Amino acid sequence: MALLVRHWVSPGDAVLVEGPTYPGMLEPLREAAADPLWAERDWDGLDVEAWCRTLVDRRPAFAYLVPTFHNPTGTVIPSLVRRRLVETAVAHDVPIVDDEVLSGLSFVGDPPPGLAAFASAGRIVSVGSLSKIVWGGLRIGWIRADRDLIARLARLKATQDLGGDVPAQLAAAELVPNIPALSRHRARLLRARHDHLCARLTTDLPDWHFRPVEGGQTLWIRLPHGDGGSFAQTAMRHGVAVLPGSSLHPAGGNADCVRISFLADVGVLDEAVDRLVRAWNAYPGEPRSNTVPSGVAV
Repeated sequence: MALLVRHWVSPGDAVLVEGPTYPGMLEPLREAAADPLWAERDWDGLDVEAWCRTLVDRRPAFAYLVPTFHNPTGTVIPSLVRRRLVETAVAHDVPIVDDEVLSGLSFVGDPPPGLAAFASAGRIVSVGSLSKIVWGGLRIGWIRADRDLIARLARLKATQDLGGDVPAQLAAAELVPNIPALSRHRARLLRARHDHLCARLTTDLPDWHFRPVEGGQTLWIRLPHGDGGSFAQTAMRHGVAVLPGSSLHPAGGNADCVRISFLADVGVLDEAVDRLVRAWNAYPGEPRSNTVPSGVAV
């Protein structure tokens, strides 16, 4: 995604994202001095009217979406809405980056097809990775797009890093044919951990508002009072790290939310919830702010 930003974005260029969104996209945009535009997304999904209106009015350099198991809310954009988003972008010649990194981690069957299935004009760029379905340390990803764009990106990449990690790429070449089976195995593990975490949170922190998800690896929590930034600091003092919602929003919104992952095994999740309970009991609930604490791990 950083490569795509370097290719498309000059200082001051507008880029359309969701609010909240994956922080790994926000950082390259900040480094490129881009002008981030956003449409809100919550448990009810994307504000489609705002997204389309912003795209038409501002003509951003590109739009970035996580349509399947959105990071952080876990929601899925329906097929008919995907078609509308793609048709709007194609009609106004705005490329869309479809982040499919989490799309293989479904708990309940196949999700809707990727955005590229709804376009014939080659304006959809799909991004995938092995890091979520195999191992977080295997930092091998890929971009699927038309041949001309891939050729330009390959030349740009060569000037940026002089080549990739060869042993990791060899490992990836062995694993790619088995992606469907690897995804199913990983999804089964994550579903069990998701269900366990949801049960614990419902029992031990009943005032926290969240919805179970159908795939992915994160829960989006709305706190009943206070703000995510100050609570994250309290949680850190109790030995557990959560990500404040304001750090996932291009304008620092969602200050009353935190993101929690369910990647760890059940024993670690139990310990994490125990620590969150102690942190919440000790939390004074200061007025909400957009301050993001330093040193908070994802």
